[in-house]
Order: sequence, then structure tokens, then C-alpha cells
Amino acid sequence: MSNKSLTSSGERLIGSNSPPLKKPGVQLDSDGCLIKRVLKEGYSDTTPPPKSIVSILYEGYLSNNNIFDSNVQQQNRSPFTFQLGTNSAIEAIEIAVATMKLGEEAEIVTTQRFGFGKLGLPPFIPPNTTIIYKVQLLSIQLFEDIDNNTGISFNNSTSIDVFDIWIKKALKEKELGNQYFNSNNYKKAIRHYIKSIWLLNDPRLGGVSFSGDKEQNDSNSSNSKQLKDLLIVLYLNLASCNIKLQDGNRAIANCEKVAEMGGNTAKFYFKMGQAYSLNKQYESAKRCLVQAIRLEPNDKILRDELEKIKLNLN
Repeated sequence: MSNKSLTSSGERLIGSNSPPLKKPGVQLDSDGCLIKRVLKEGYSDTTPPPKSIVSILYEGYLSNNNIFDSNVQQQNRSPFTFQLGTNSAIEAIEIAVATMKLGEEAEIVTTQRFGFGKLGLPPFIPPNTTIIYKVQLLSIQLFEDIDNNTGISFNNSTSIDVFDIWIKKALKEKELGNQYFNSNNYKKAIRHYIKSIWLLNDPRLGGVSFSGDKEQNDSNSSNSKQLKDLLIVLYLNLASCNIKLQDGNRAIANCEKVAEMGGNTAKFYFKMGQAYSLNKQYESAKRCLVQAIRLEPNDKILRDELEKIKLNLN
């Protein structure tokens, strides 16, 4: 089935760049905060039963038609697979997909209540934001039919391990960013690093302490530590891209995110020093490089960078 097919009226479906359709829809809650509009009827009367495994294609839009998330525009168009009733997707998707027929394509409009809440997900989704999803239901699998050959990971409570799924998605985006960075395509690398950070900031993952307090961080779960370590790498990678693009302000901002998480390594001080140097803040740059050398006294690259900064101070 083509995911870019047209309806009889010529309206583009999943994968199009057209604005969200404005057709009468079905209210899925008592207050009108969640509306579903059918874009293309399903080819079966089957709807997903509770706890079933579903696969979907989706695109998420803001009201200005900017796409904030999509698995349709990915190179391999990989479906998103999750188990209903496990909070593996935002609530709007969970509720709406449970009403969809196999093969159906629908537009889902939700207020912050069933979306990303009052706080949103800055900088990608502002607070109190209405969002729109276009969703296509590709497959339904009853939970009792699942076996070890599905490629879906379950824990002992017989639900999908949401943390592992999100980490794998984030690592994939990080790897794409690394590939673009190594090809000197820093702007595209930034997009993938930001997408990875967006995935890791999903509230369903439980978050990470940004206090930098070692005692507090030591008490976090292993999942939180894994999140923090990966976020530190991603923000340093972003800073590296900013430095390559001669953008000292953004590099400093990304390094400050690392400092909030307590990631004060030699690499952190090196990147922060380079960023200050770009902004001609040479005294601050010198202090950062001195601290980096204290942590890695035998690193020639750090010593060479410090000498360059000293030349600008003379």
C-alpha cells in the first residue's frame, strides 16, 4: 500500500508536506481535547484489542505545519512498534490507534492534555501546545501470538521495554550525526544530534538529574546514569559542530548543559576553552585549558591549544 497515495478528492496522506486537513472528526474524549479525522478508510474491520502489538507510520506537526517528529521521512521508513496500554507512546497516539482499523490513515489533533503537557518539550514543542499527528496503522499482533522471533524485547511484566527502544532510536540518530560530522557536514550532524537529545528527553524515560550533585546522581537508577552519560556526549558533539561552524555562543551554551550534568571532563574544558576563544574571551579560554591539562597532563593537543590562546593574550 502506498503511503503517499491520494484520496479521491486529491488530499495527500502520510508522507506529504500538505497542511493538516480540516474535516469533521470524531471526539475521543469528553471535553473535545482529542479529535480523530479519518483520512483513508482501513481495509479491514479489525481494531487493536487491549495489550496488542501495533506498528504505525506517523508524522507529528505543530500548528504552524512544522514537523517535529516523523518516522516517514527517515531513510528506511522504519515503523514504530509498541504495545498498547504500556505508555510506550504519547497518550493521544495510544487512545487514537486503539480506535483505528487495520490500514486506516488518520489525523489526530490533541491539546496539551493528551500531548506533551503544560510544559511541552522545549525547544521542540512549546508549553501548552496543540499538536497534530498523521498516523497509518500498518499491523496488529495479538500479544499471545508473540514469540521469540518477533525482534521485540519484553521484560518479565510482559510489556515492551520502552527505555531500550528509545535508547536504540537515540543511538541510531547519534550514529547518523557522527557520520555527517566525519563527512564535514556539520549542519546535518547537528540535526541528528538534536533529534537524539529530543528522544532522550522524552518524559516517559524518567529524566536525569541536571544538578551536578554527585551524591544525588549516585542515587539515580542505572537508566538515569545511561541517559546522563549519553546526553553529555551528545551536547559535547553539538559543541564540536558549533566550533567547526565558528559559532562560539551556541558552543558555550551546549557546554553549559554538560556542566549542569556534572560532565566536567578534560574534553568538556577543551571544548569550552575553544568556544571562549572563538568569542575572543581569551582569559576564560585559558582557565578552561589549564583545568583540562590538570585532568590530562600528558595530552599534547591540550597544551598546543593553550599556547595558541596565550599568543592572543600577549
